Amino acid sequence: MSLINQSIKVETCKLYNFERIWDFLLNYNQIPEQFIVGQLREYDKYKEELDWFKKKIEWLPKTFIRNLDKRQYYQRDFYFNNDATFGFEIEWDIQKAKELIREHNLQIVEFSVNQFIDIINPADLDPKVLANPVINSEPIVVMYYDPINMHIPIDGNHRVLKTYRINENARIQGYLLSPDIHMQAMACDLFRYLYKLHHNITVISNYMMGNKRKIKRFSKINFIKRMQSINNSLYRLE
Repeated sequence: MSLINQSIKVETCKLYNFERIWDFLLNYNQIPEQFIVGQLREYDKYKEELDWFKKKIEWLPKTFIRNLDKRQYYQRDFYFNNDATFGFEIEWDIQKAKELIREHNLQIVEFSVNQFIDIINPADLDPKVLANPVINSEPIVVMYYDPINMHIPIDGNHRVLKTYRINENARIQGYLLSPDIHMQAMACDLFRYLYKLHHNITVISNYMMGNKRKIKRFSKINFIKRMQSINNSLYRLE
């Protein structure tokens, strides 16, 4: 095996019960009927969204190339239901994320470490790194998941947890990546469409449940200039 071949690995994307996912998502009759009455047109649009994503996702390759040459990846599961039956895993290439930070000249911001504690799972971290009292001073990297206004560290989880253990109210420096930027750091196109599907489903279901008053199509300007309005936005169907 050549050195080049040794530095890459073909990975299979993790999809949880996707053979039944479309039926499950179409069966959103789990939403109480009174919330759908008067919004049937929106429900039809919801079904059109699903059909578009189904065709796109079924067509895309279900594998991706992982570069093992000193590159780090962050994995996170996303689910469509509370009991974690239907969902998928996304991987971000951390080196690519840092390249994007430099390319976009992102400025360092501060986060409260306690905002990440319910997001980080200590079981996913390296006990040896956690036991080391030295804390890396490099800024963490945080992706923004807009439908529920969630900030998820994709690099620096050990730093966050170690800092939290010292001071629960501590601040930590990092970079905040908008969806438009952190999607570019995902390991393959399938992940980007799965993310958009999850995003749109979350926005539409919130709307149908009455949690959102209106829906708009996604715009980069919304993230830059109108942070709050992005919570009602859908990604465009290309």
